[in-house]
Amino acid sequence: MSLNPEAFLAWESLTKAISSSLGLRRYELVTLAAAQAIGSTHCRLAHGKKMLEVIGEEQLHAIARDFHHAGFGGGGGDHGL
Repeated sequence: MSLNPEAFLAWESLTKAISSSLGLRRYELVTLAAAQAIGSTHCRLAHGKKMLEVIGEEQLHAIARDFHHAGFGGGGGDHGL
């Protein structure tokens, strides 16, 4: 990012705005899903590490194995996110 500090500051501002409206937990879950969808191991590792600030390692492993059965349950529109 040192090649374009202005772009980095804009990106940082955008991600803060998005994560503050979603909440850190939901934001990181979405980024994990996006990383999985595009097949980015690097992004999965980076956001997985960040998720450990919000959830336990066991739940993160469950999400990585199969997010459909990772214990979000409970009905409602946000599926426990």
